[in-house]
Amino acid sequence: MTVKYMNRARTYLDYTRKMVKMRVRNLHGAKRYWRKRVDHKVSQMSHLLNPINWIPPFNSTAMIFGGPHVYTFDGTYYTFPGYKKPGCMYVLARDVRDNKFTILSQETAIIVVTEDSSVKIHQDGRVETIVKVTSSGKKISDGYHSELPVETFNTTVQRQGSFIVLRHDLGLEILCDVEHYLCTFNIAKWYHGRMAGLLGTNNNEFHDEMMKSDNKPTTRLTEFVNSWEITRDPECKVLAEEPEKPKCKESSYIQRCRSLFKDANSPLSHLSSVVDPEPFVKACELDYKDCDASTPKDMKHCNATAAYIELVRLRGVWAEYLPECGRCGNNPIGQRWFQKADNAVDVVILVHETSILKSYAEKLPTFLTSLTEHLDPSKFSFRFGVMGYGGRLLHARPHAITLDGQLMNDLDSVSRAFEHLKFASEESENDSSNALEAMANAAYTYPFRPGATKIFLLLTSSDRNPLGDFASLESISTMLETKDIILNVIGKYRKFRGEVMGQNFRGNVFYRKKPEIGTGSALLPEGEYISLMKATRGSVFGLPFLGSENKDKFGALQQASATAWREQIKRDQYTCKECFCARGDAGQGKTICKKNSLHDKC
Repeated sequence: MTVKYMNRARTYLDYTRKMVKMRVRNLHGAKRYWRKRVDHKVSQMSHLLNPINWIPPFNSTAMIFGGPHVYTFDGTYYTFPGYKKPGCMYVLARDVRDNKFTILSQETAIIVVTEDSSVKIHQDGRVETIVKVTSSGKKISDGYHSELPVETFNTTVQRQGSFIVLRHDLGLEILCDVEHYLCTFNIAKWYHGRMAGLLGTNNNEFHDEMMKSDNKPTTRLTEFVNSWEITRDPECKVLAEEPEKPKCKESSYIQRCRSLFKDANSPLSHLSSVVDPEPFVKACELDYKDCDASTPKDMKHCNATAAYIELVRLRGVWAEYLPECGRCGNNPIGQRWFQKADNAVDVVILVHETSILKSYAEKLPTFLTSLTEHLDPSKFSFRFGVMGYGGRLLHARPHAITLDGQLMNDLDSVSRAFEHLKFASEESENDSSNALEAMANAAYTYPFRPGATKIFLLLTSSDRNPLGDFASLESISTMLETKDIILNVIGKYRKFRGEVMGQNFRGNVFYRKKPEIGTGSALLPEGEYISLMKATRGSVFGLPFLGSENKDKFGALQQASATAWREQIKRDQYTCKECFCARGDAGQGKTICKKNSLHDKC
């Protein structure tokens, strides 16, 4: 009887522990939501409390969204007539007094030209940058970059989740949302009355919004647009008598446009006092009349509502993206489901950009190529992401490095991303660099695939000393565990040299002469990264083996790592995944999956 009672008590305690873990996970989600709202409010209050922002004129915002929709600095809306061919190029905005910057537009890209750089932002997220003057003020002739981040004398360009962010020190900020092809252009108050182009004159006057390039006003849209086409290709000219594009049969869904912005019960109705919704209602209705079938017919309002919400936020009022505009496959935001693992493996490489690690980092692409070959790439589908931290200037804080313009891509693109790392010199060593902040950033930034095994590979030259400025070890450990992220470390530990290459989370030792299996058991090194590795059931290996010119040592590290990773992937892929469709940073659906110990099999 006592045994029976004890078994029931143990079962009840196990169940309670699992339920507590689930509640903790939900609380973490709520904490992130409120932190985001508080950060937004603090930023706006800081802006409002600055006396310089009390005196007009004020900063201005314009935007282009969904392809043809244009919202000028003075709040005028019109529909762009369309590009006759991809090579046609128009002036969106230009500083006509000092020529500090010019913003150009092509069919699938915008181009920002400043005194120190030229940046081309493509619709698919790729960014091409030509640096004319480096961040140190040095002029260069061959400064082409195809990945982010990039920093010049006055300009920085970064990828932050679903957004490409360009900032210019002289009062220009551009945010491009790659999910909705939405770009907002924010300019400082001192550009009042100094702008010209398709985004208007920025002088709070509506009668001269359509000012042509010859400084003469017009009321004809085609005449206005043609004057700002700079290639002068006759085929780019928009003819006034051109027939309108055929409109599709009006869908019943078009009624959603007015109900979203006008109905008293709509989640957007209370925002009409912040931003006039009428231009966005028109844009929404035009999108529903368009014959493009690439967007689901019940989601064609999403580009217009995303633009409206972005503008409302820029005016200092918090607004949420519409839940209906985000989906994870066929699952709406908020939906939970169970699914089997699908042999997908998503790997994020975290690199401390210190000069000590430069030669080791250069070997990582070769190491990863051999590692995936040992794991059989025909059996698993690998994707990779790269995040750096602790480097020079813009590279000091954790930052995603793009791979062919994407946050995650195949192994071939990793080598090019590693060429983009900026390692800090010894005299400018960033002592406050913190891999825990990089882990948190990566966990919430990268678009992991549903059911994928998630692995972090940390390359570090030292363990972390506890810091009071970001997050505790316990909070990061909980975050990694709740997201089912496995941490593997390649670091500088005295224990791992000679014949001893590394250990797994159990303490099993990998020897150079027997890399295919971990044997015996020994105490693990001390340190916070080791604690996280143990909590996530990963592995740790010595840095000297990665940097060794001895092929046997380097090959043994690859084989031992493959053994450790194979066990991790097998363990993770065996269990059923509980998935949840969450709202991403741009309102898109973002699938988050983890093991559910209460639901062992699908």
